[in-house]
Amino acid sequence: CRTCGKAFTQLSSYQSHQRVHTGERPYLCPQCGRTFGDPSSFRRHQRAHQGVKPYGCGDCGKAF
Repeated sequence: CRTCGKAFTQLSSYQSHQRVHTGERPYLCPQCGRTFGDPSSFRRHQRAHQGVKPYGCGDCGKAF
């Protein structure tokens, strides 16, 4: 990265990283209008709207 010096092995990772510096947030939630800079955060947000809690605590059984 010319801005911060971070190195990447994949072009797509570099392109995604550039959004950190540009502030671009191309992933728009159609339900609430919130925007995201990376697809994984967007997908996690979508699961919150759907009520999906894929992670369970082995000790207490609570889902997150």
